[in-house]
Amino acid sequence: VYRNGNPQSRMRLSFQPFLIYAVKEILTEMGYTYDFREWEESYHRFLLICNTLPGAWDLCSYARAMPHWSITEFLQQIELLLNCEFDIDHKAKKVVFRYTANVVEEVQEEVIEVLIDEYKVDISSEENEKFLPAHRRQYAECSHRAWRYYSCPWLIRALKDRVQTFQTMAQFLSACRNVASVNMDSIDEQLADMINGVYYVVAVDTYFVFRNTSAVKRNGSVVRTYAPVPVNVFGDRRMTGAEDEKVEELKMVPAWMDETDEEHGFMLFLEMNNYDEEDGDGVEEGASLEKVDPAPLAMLAQGEQQGVKEYYDKVYLAYWDGQLPQNEVPRPWVDRIMIDSNWRYTEYQSSLRFDSVLAMPLPEYDVDLRQKYSFSFLSNRIPNPRAVFHINGFRYVCEKISATLTENGVSRMMKFEGYRIAGSQNE
Repeated sequence: VYRNGNPQSRMRLSFQPFLIYAVKEILTEMGYTYDFREWEESYHRFLLICNTLPGAWDLCSYARAMPHWSITEFLQQIELLLNCEFDIDHKAKKVVFRYTANVVEEVQEEVIEVLIDEYKVDISSEENEKFLPAHRRQYAECSHRAWRYYSCPWLIRALKDRVQTFQTMAQFLSACRNVASVNMDSIDEQLADMINGVYYVVAVDTYFVFRNTSAVKRNGSVVRTYAPVPVNVFGDRRMTGAEDEKVEELKMVPAWMDETDEEHGFMLFLEMNNYDEEDGDGVEEGASLEKVDPAPLAMLAQGEQQGVKEYYDKVYLAYWDGQLPQNEVPRPWVDRIMIDSNWRYTEYQSSLRFDSVLAMPLPEYDVDLRQKYSFSFLSNRIPNPRAVFHINGFRYVCEKISATLTENGVSRMMKFEGYRIAGSQNE
C-alpha cells in the first residue's frame, strides 16, 4: 500500500471495480461480446461498486461481496438506474448498451391513416399503474446512518414554512456564519431560528439543515459548533406529499460517505448484513485441532443458523474518476456537493440523483392516464410502439399494439391502445 508515493505496508488489498468493468467481466465469462460505446463515452463509466470485503479474509472471488442476484436482475437494476437498455442477441452472443433516450430519439413518428372504426375511450378513476413511462424511481431504504439524511422528504414538507432560499453557496454560508460557534448562554431568538432553519441553495439544487458538531464548556458557558449538512438529496423532491404506488425501487443505492477527522476528511463506510460464514458443516476454524464431532452432531450443537449468507443485499455505488487529490486519500462521492464540519465544501460534476444534470431522462409526455384510447386500424407492418402516433389529428403515446398471427402471417388488422398527448390537436 502506498501513501503519497511512499510504501506503508504489504497488507492485502481489497478490490472495488467500476460498474462497467464488472458487467464486461460477467459477459466475457459467459462468452458474450459487447458494444458499450455509449456507456464508455458517458460520465457513468466512473460509477464505482463500493461493496468491499477485508483483504485479510483472503476471499478470492469478488462475487462474495455482491448480493445474491441473477445476472438478469443485475442488468435490470442497471437499466433502471441509468435509464438504459441492454439489447441482447443470444444467437450472436452479443450485448449492446443504449440509453433509452437515444433509442427513442431515433424512432420516427407513425401516422395511422386507415381506421376500421372510431376510437373508444375507457375512463378509470385511477391511473394505469402498468404504463411504465409514468413510473417513478426511488432507492431502496438503507440501514446505514447516512440514509436518514439522504432521504427525508417528510422533513422538508413538515418544515416548508421555515425554508429560506439563497442563490449561491457563498451567500448561504455568509448569511449563516454566526451559527458556526454559539454561546448558548447568550443565544437570541434570531440565532435560534437560524439554527433550526431549513435552507435551499439554487446553484446546487440542495436543501441544508444544521448539525451540532461539538459542545464544550468554556468559562462556565456551553459553546456549541454547528455545520451545514445536505438533506433529502436522494429522496422524493417533488414536495407534493402524495402517495405514489407506481414506484420502481432500486437496490443499487448511494454508498455511505461520512466525515472522519481533519487528516482523512470524508471517507467511505460500509455496513454488512448479519451473515453466517460457515460452510455448512458447523465446525469453526481451528476446531480440527481438538475433538471434532461428525457434521450432523456438530450442526445440532451449533443450532439452526439465522444469519443471511450474503455480506450485502444491495450494490453500493459512488463516483470516482481516478483522480488522487494531493496529500489526500482517494475519495469517491455520491452527490454534487460535500461540506465538512469546518464549512469547507467541494462541488462535483456528477451525482447519483435521478434528476442530476448528467442523468439521461426518459421522454416525458403530458397525458391523462385515466383515459385510455383504443383504435382498430389496417397496416402492412407492425408500427414501432415506442413512436408518437398521429391519429385523427391528435398525437398519442402507445401502451400496446395487438396483432393476430395466423398460418398466413400477421393480420393487417391491428389494435392500438394508448394515451392522448394534451394540447396535441392539429400539430
